[in-house]
Amino acid sequence: MDKIRVTVQDKKIWVSIDETTNSNGRYVANVIIGTLEIDCPGEIMLLTSEVLEKVNHSTRAKLFDKSIALLWPNGVQHNDVLLFVSDAAPYMVKSASVIKVFLF
Repeated sequence: MDKIRVTVQDKKIWVSIDETTNSNGRYVANVIIGTLEIDCPGEIMLLTSEVLEKVNHSTRAKLFDKSIALLWPNGVQHNDVLLFVSDAAPYMVKSASVIKVFLF
């Protein structure tokens, strides 16, 4: 985690949450982040993975909040999160609306 924190320090980032179902039928969500660079490709990192009871806008928004707090335990750097990347599933659109509350 320290390496990830050093990598994103003083940089703008994007965040994506994607879920899958494992072989036991559990929902596993992966939080992926990347740095936004001007003149070169940014670095992409797996921030965390978590098993979710169910997949909906509320669980995704809570995972986002928890993950950002994990990245910045001494205070979320709201201005450094520029993009939230997701698919267009209706619950994702709703979770993005909830996530805006966390950031602004």
